[in-house]
Amino acid sequence: MKKINKNKLKEVVHKALSEAAAEGKFQKYAKGTVNSMIKLISTAGGNKNTTPYTSKPAKAGKSGPPIQESVKKNSVSFSGILKIDLDPKLISELEPLQGMLPEEAKRISPDHFHITLIHQDVLSQFRKRLKSMTFPPIDFPIILDSDVYERTSPGKKSWAVKVVNQGDLREYVKDILEILGSYNTDPEPERRFHVSLANLTGNPHDSVR
Repeated sequence: MKKINKNKLKEVVHKALSEAAAEGKFQKYAKGTVNSMIKLISTAGGNKNTTPYTSKPAKAGKSGPPIQESVKKNSVSFSGILKIDLDPKLISELEPLQGMLPEEAKRISPDHFHITLIHQDVLSQFRKRLKSMTFPPIDFPIILDSDVYERTSPGKKSWAVKVVNQGDLREYVKDILEILGSYNTDPEPERRFHVSLANLTGNPHDSVR
């Protein structure tokens, strides 16, 4: 691969910027050209008498937030229950469904939307370890049904959306319990993974299990 001579490249870019400024297009053109120059130099490492450019360069203009801070994915956390905290895009797709619910349905705040993976009764013996555990990432999409269904149990009622890919979540639960050393890797075979949108109080803890 032919290496880039930085001094020569800077001369070319400087000339191009001067011409662009004369045409009244400096600001827009300059940012794009400087970005291109930085990109080329950063990938050109190995020039004589220069240090290889191994760090990702900044772009011209105002710095944006790091990708890992600006993009959130579905993540697993422990709060007594083991749950998946939904990514903002998925939450935004669920919120409109709350407007279609009956009057008795008290909406749960979108901040509390989640998918319960394992109930706290199952995890009581593992609490200490779970509090400091780093969970494997969710490496599959969370696919939700488009319909809201009503769930009932004695003294409770809630409205929820089912997870379509139940098998993926069940396998994830199995993996977690194997890591914990549990002899039972399917402790809740009756569980149907879902996201509760509302219940009779609006408190997420009052949803049907």
